[in-house]
Amino acid sequence: MIFFEPSVHPRGRPATEPNYVMPKSETYIHVLARAVIRIDDELLLARCKGASNTFLPGGHVEVGESMHDAIARELNEEFGRSCVVGGYLGAIEHAFTESGSTQHEVSHFFRVQLVGIDGPQPLDSLEPHLEFFWQPITKLGDTNLQPSPAIALVTESCLTWGSTLKHGA
Repeated sequence: MIFFEPSVHPRGRPATEPNYVMPKSETYIHVLARAVIRIDDELLLARCKGASNTFLPGGHVEVGESMHDAIARELNEEFGRSCVVGGYLGAIEHAFTESGSTQHEVSHFFRVQLVGIDGPQPLDSLEPHLEFFWQPITKLGDTNLQPSPAIALVTESCLTWGSTLKHGA
């Protein structure tokens, strides 16, 4: 079990230290909380406008924030909806290159229900760089959903861990 004291920065510095910016030479792992929002046989996906890949709604967990709270905050920021965060589905570690820099993230996935939505309906993004759409579960392979093990995670109840990293790399 891992315990985190929110008053201490992960590098041992006080979290309240003014203007602290992690030096670019340090690397860290992004911790994300993702929402699996399924209505009937459709799944809500997000995409950065103009991008070829999609991902599940949600985002970074802030220091001292629970993953459930992170999902609720992110969905409110992304499209202004309240939600009920349900059961934990699993985690996926993922590494990728963005703007010439290697990124490493661990995404945690939860079942989520949107409040006041009974069926798939358009959701307007409150963030200008994002768009949201419903995709039939049977056609997730057409969406370049990232990280790629997320397809199995949302369609098969047996997968609780996935990785795009090679063992021993």
